[in-house]
Amino acid sequence: MTAGKCEPIKNLKDKTMGSGNFLINIAAGIEPRAVNWDIVTPGESEEDKMMNAKYAISLARKLDAVIFCVWEDMVNVNPKQMLIYFSTMMDIHQDRIANINK
Repeated sequence: MTAGKCEPIKNLKDKTMGSGNFLINIAAGIEPRAVNWDIVTPGESEEDKMMNAKYAISLARKLDAVIFCVWEDMVNVNPKQMLIYFSTMMDIHQDRIANINK
């Protein structure tokens, strides 16, 4: 879903996810129109990471995801919370595909 759009991750502890860009690209892979790329930052400073993480959570909720993590979990790359985020987004993606094929 993120192929060619951002750097691939190695595992759920990969600190590059702390920028939030990978998570935003996951949401864009599910619904490209949901993302306003004008407000996505490079994620280099701590403030940029915080803004991207908050936006990634907001996008997931916009796609009807039930998110239990907070932005700090994303910036600090909490592997358990990342797994929950990815699992929830994968479930939403599968539901959308199933609804299209009906």
